[in-house]
Amino acid sequence: MAFIRTTTIAMSREEAEEIRPGKLVYSALIGGRKFICQTLNGLISTAVWRSVNPQGKVVFTIFTEWSTMEDLQAYARQPTIRELEEQLATKEDPLTVMVYENIG
Repeated sequence: MAFIRTTTIAMSREEAEEIRPGKLVYSALIGGRKFICQTLNGLISTAVWRSVNPQGKVVFTIFTEWSTMEDLQAYARQPTIRELEEQLATKEDPLTVMVYENIG
């Protein structure tokens, strides 16, 4: 049985422009986060999705799937992951973190 963690943040289109290839935030969100995931035990898969919500905000969803809850928690406790999530969150647009158990 696997465990999934999603982290979602919505931001204005102007803010989202900083998360484009070649930008520092993009490198941290995509490359750096993926590197950290792969150095931990239990990673099954990971992805970042980008969409637009009905209010016109750009929504980023960070998806990670782990073999055990302990592996997922080790990822969530990583200082670099915590720092990245703190930098993405704002008072107006806080992060939403959800954890799921994959039973299928």
